[in-house]
Amino acid sequence: MYLGLTTIASVSKGSWLKGIFAGFLGILLSFVGFEPVSGELRYTFGTLYLWGGIPLIPMIVGLFAMAEVIHHCTVGGSISKSGVSAKAARNVFKGIKATFKRWFLIIRSAASGTIIGMLPGAEGSVASLVAYAHAVSTSKHPEKFGKGAIKGVLAPEASNNAKDAGVLIPTIAFGIPGSESAAILLGAFLIYL
Repeated sequence: MYLGLTTIASVSKGSWLKGIFAGFLGILLSFVGFEPVSGELRYTFGTLYLWGGIPLIPMIVGLFAMAEVIHHCTVGGSISKSGVSAKAARNVFKGIKATFKRWFLIIRSAASGTIIGMLPGAEGSVASLVAYAHAVSTSKHPEKFGKGAIKGVLAPEASNNAKDAGVLIPTIAFGIPGSESAAILLGAFLIYL
């Protein structure tokens, strides 16, 4: 938890106030549901659906969707473009070439993702934030991040994909699942035995 919060501070170098606000908003949203010690309900507003807390995936999808809706209401225009052009097909190969060009960043990000994946309770978002912060701090042009820098996409994705391998280490070695998917896998292993 502390690793994720300190990563928010390191990633939001330009506007640390926005980073602190986003961190506190995330903490506030995590308070919804049962309080773990006393079992009291917090901020459920009488809704049975919120007793287990706010589900992460619908919340994130809703936040991104609302941002897009507001953007398209203010700017106008359509969301989709018609057809796939030959230029778009060439851009796929440019992306593959860019990935192999930055192989050392991908190896470092994957290594950090594997190590973070070994920590029980550290989710993929922590691994992605640490890799992004590493890519920003080691870049020669950190001002390009947030404006379409390819390293800002490659590093978090490599770390996020590698953390699944790290999650398997405490799951198989000690029987301590580090994520929900590892807990399901461990349950399947126990049923198989």
